[in-house]
Amino acid sequence: MLVKDRSKSIRIKKLEVFQRRLIQNHPKLLTIADELGGRLAGHHGEQS
Repeated sequence: MLVKDRSKSIRIKKLEVFQRRLIQNHPKLLTIADELGGRLAGHHGEQS
């Protein structure tokens, strides 16, 4: 079986930056955190 090293997608990297830069009470913070969590779960699943 061929195993490729998978790096994080650009979308995941952008969401991580947005999450770090937004203030804690920003209305979109929960939406970004939910999307980031789902995408990271998919990324970790692909790696395993």
